Amino acid sequence: MFALAYRAVGMRLELRRFVGWNYFALICFVSAVFSSAGALIWNHLNQVDRLGQLPIWQGWWVGAFLQQLLVVGPLMMLSMPALERWRIARPQLCPPGGRDPRRRALRLVLVIVVAVLGYGALTLSLAEARLQALRPSLTPLAQDAAQTMLSTAWALFGVGALVLLFIGQFGYQVFRHWSNANARLLEVLAEQARTDRLSGLLNHRAMEEALTEQLQRRLRHGEPAALLMIDIDHFKQINDRFGHAIGDAAIELLAEVLRATQRGIDRCGRWGGEEFLVLLPQQDQAGALACAERFRRALAERGPRPAFTVSIGVATLAADDAGWDSWLRRADAALYAAKTRGRDQVCSA
Repeated sequence: MFALAYRAVGMRLELRRFVGWNYFALICFVSAVFSSAGALIWNHLNQVDRLGQLPIWQGWWVGAFLQQLLVVGPLMMLSMPALERWRIARPQLCPPGGRDPRRRALRLVLVIVVAVLGYGALTLSLAEARLQALRPSLTPLAQDAAQTMLSTAWALFGVGALVLLFIGQFGYQVFRHWSNANARLLEVLAEQARTDRLSGLLNHRAMEEALTEQLQRRLRHGEPAALLMIDIDHFKQINDRFGHAIGDAAIELLAEVLRATQRGIDRCGRWGGEEFLVLLPQQDQAGALACAERFRRALAERGPRPAFTVSIGVATLAADDAGWDSWLRRADAALYAAKTRGRDQVCSA
């Protein structure tokens, strides 16, 4: 019960705060109710009559509840710092759970509902059995009053059971909605952390990850790849003459053309300022040069206002590249060559 409760909610076993104690006490009650099944087994094995079953069962679960709350709880509170340090030093013993947390939450809600309903039903059943055993010694008026109270208690239990089922279902739906909202928010944040705000392409960090992954594929499978480094020609003059809004529009247009001309496996990103990178997996030098030229022509055919051109440097991944930085330097050198030769052209490393 404790393992299910703390795995489902993800709450730390921290008993130095009121919230932690409150949750711990709830789980103590539910687990004590389940463990009190031992009282029923004990009653059966010892052939306890119906008159003595109710106090034995109640004493069993109350004792278990108080033992966990007043003995186990303080011991855990005192030993938890040392246990936490021990757990952190051995992460392999506590692997993260891979199951859907919503399933765990639903299972926890069902278990708690079953425990509470079972507690109420069993208490009333044992009380009714006790009443039946005492009935011969009661006056007719006392018998009628006891039966009325018992019937009323069963009616209240039925209403309470329906309310509890509703609360459990409502609580689970709230948790599910919260979990889905958090998952969507995390997806959006993860996407924003990898995306450049202005261009909508991958940002610097995401492109570094893509280059690293491509280098690993080359080491494992010998997969060829090419890299395009693209720079907007005279970008400072565009900003100075027309304003930064037009400069931003030029970056957005360039990104739009990149998305329209790239393949599904290509990765395009804004490397910084007016510089862009295009990673071309499974592409040799001739194919990369053709791809760069196709992009340059597609940009020119758009006829943007103000008109601008780009210079492109092309470099293929070499067998002796120990890291992507050397690959990137060759693409940058090719881009510099395109700039010095008059811009608006493609040069290969």
